[in-house]
Amino acid sequence: MGEDSTAYLAELKQLRGSAGVEDRVYFSDDQDVPGHLRQADLFVFASRGEGFGTVQIEAMASGLPSVATRLPGVNTDIYRDGIDAYLVALDDVDEMVDKIAHLARHPDQREQMGQAARGRAESMVSLESVADQYLQLYGALKSSAGQ
Repeated sequence: MGEDSTAYLAELKQLRGSAGVEDRVYFSDDQDVPGHLRQADLFVFASRGEGFGTVQIEAMASGLPSVATRLPGVNTDIYRDGIDAYLVALDDVDEMVDKIAHLARHPDQREQMGQAARGRAESMVSLESVADQYLQLYGALKSSAGQ
């Protein structure tokens, strides 16, 4: 871990302590993302940008409902707002907190949204789904080439 990373981690741990959430916020070098996601009740993605929503798909595949910053072209095509996730406006901290708190108080809705998320992930990125998408693409390319 580089010097900047070490200082940043120390700052995060201090913030965790001042917030009184040491028993609920963990830092780990373990990169077993699916294992960590299976331990969670929901997934929060408060980001200003993302190239592709891989971690979001991983959370969905783990059956987690999400609260995420709305990122057009990144996750607005992945999530269905109100069905498998809540999408909130960029920098709207109050809405983010409200949606997290809402899901924390409603385990039945978390479960329902998590199941919807899992189904959505399977329909988007399962081996069968991706193979079907490629077959459709190849068929369209073949047709447009006049063959």
